[in-house]
Amino acid sequence: MATLLGEPVGRTVGYRVKLESKVSSCTRIEVVTEGILLRRLQQDPELQGVGAILLDEFHERSLDADTSLALTLDCQTWARPHLRLVVMSATLGGDLAEDLQELMSRGAAADTTSSIAEGPGGSSGAPAAVPVIVSEGRSYPVTTQYLGKPLLQKRDELEQAAAAAVLKALSTPAASGGDVLVFMPGVAEIRRLQQLLQQELVIKNAGIAVQQFHGNLSPHQQ
Repeated sequence: MATLLGEPVGRTVGYRVKLESKVSSCTRIEVVTEGILLRRLQQDPELQGVGAILLDEFHERSLDADTSLALTLDCQTWARPHLRLVVMSATLGGDLAEDLQELMSRGAAADTTSSIAEGPGGSSGAPAAVPVIVSEGRSYPVTTQYLGKPLLQKRDELEQAAAAAVLKALSTPAASGGDVLVFMPGVAEIRRLQQLLQQELVIKNAGIAVQQFHGNLSPHQQ
């Protein structure tokens, strides 16, 4: 967002995460973690100085996110009726959009200062005080190849199966124009997969960089 404005981070757009923040007196938009938002709501239930709350990727669901939504709705109902609230997600399926719409409608002000935004495939449901806004965005063709389920009877078997899948992907023509992104269950599996791939001659000879990406890395490493 700061790049789109042609500004450094910390001016109009800043962020606040655990043990680090980059904001200033000029900051109008602050990107925070769910935990930071929840603590703010606990310390300042009326959210003084805040005009809008946007909860993104809400389909992931967490205790912090659900509690933050509940406290924000309480704030909107009893103290700040004009506080704007937006819940966003790329996948609000399984009636989640309708459930949120009903829940948020109870605390929405008469001038409709709350809304729900969702990605492709969403359903607006019945008309209510809180609208469901659908943004289609851009989509690209995806081909799914099922490689079978590993037996998972030995240590590192999952990582070995993932390494084999990466090598297979690298051998396809599509790999010449892009990168390979691998999702693993946890940090330990990510590290073991990285070690396995770095030992492969194909990786070494091609000079392919195998990088870790997870929340335990510093912001600079990420």
